[in-house]
Amino acid sequence: MRFCLLTPVASPQVIRNLALLLPLLPADAEVVANDWGVVRFIRENHPSLRTIAGRILCRMIKDPRLPGRDWAMHCGFDFAPLRTLFELCGLRHMEIDTPLFADTEAFAALPLRKSVHLPYFYVAKGRMCRIGALAQSGPERFAVGRKCKKECLTLSARIERAERDDQWCSWQIGNTMFGRYSQEMLEAVIAAVDKGYVDRLVMAGDAA
Repeated sequence: MRFCLLTPVASPQVIRNLALLLPLLPADAEVVANDWGVVRFIRENHPSLRTIAGRILCRMIKDPRLPGRDWAMHCGFDFAPLRTLFELCGLRHMEIDTPLFADTEAFAALPLRKSVHLPYFYVAKGRMCRIGALAQSGPERFAVGRKCKKECLTLSARIERAERDDQWCSWQIGNTMFGRYSQEMLEAVIAAVDKGYVDRLVMAGDAA
């Protein structure tokens, strides 16, 4: 079993922490990078580690408000513009969410090894924590840079639109909006696994 370290979007402190942590990892350990600065830091300082492109690097449109398959061609991960960058960075493995209107071939078209997250997909991230701002008032409610109190460990907010029946349930957790896979998306993943197009499934810890 290989050790795998998940890393966040980088800040100067994250890089300082990684400088202390990465030398402790075994040479063949995996590091999931969600920031290009982290990818570069690992490549320059710890080339023996296996760097995986995290799903924040492998971005695609995943808006729960999209009405139907007319949007399918806009919702997949377009690897072509990033091919050269991935090759230069030595990335051979990627983590992705399932495209909203996925079919099995959406996975077959990606040339790298793939890990797929289940059963939630992230929609968007921002710098402001909506839940952490509830105790603030005035302009401070919309400010960034406050110390994180980890409110998202116990609180989440269901996102709904009045008089709209969106296809995907979505929640705000901390500074990130998540959606839950539809049955159609899950079936596409299962079919892709059966055909050998997906190498690994990453399950959310509370996904009952």
